Amino acid sequence: MSINNDILDRIDKIILQNIKIHKITGASISVIDNEAMIYSKGFGFADKAN
Repeated sequence: MSINNDILDRIDKIILQNIKIHKITGASISVIDNEAMIYSKGFGFADKAN
C-alpha cells in the first residue's frame, strides 16, 4: 500500500494544527501497513529549551 500526497498533506496539517492547539513541543507519527512502515515523520522539537 502507498499513501498519496493528498493524504500525507492532510495528516501533516492535522498534526500541525494539534501541536499548535495543545501547545505540544514535539510529536512523531508512523503509519504501518501489513507490518511495514509506509510513512514516518517528526514534528516540532525534542528539547523545548533548545
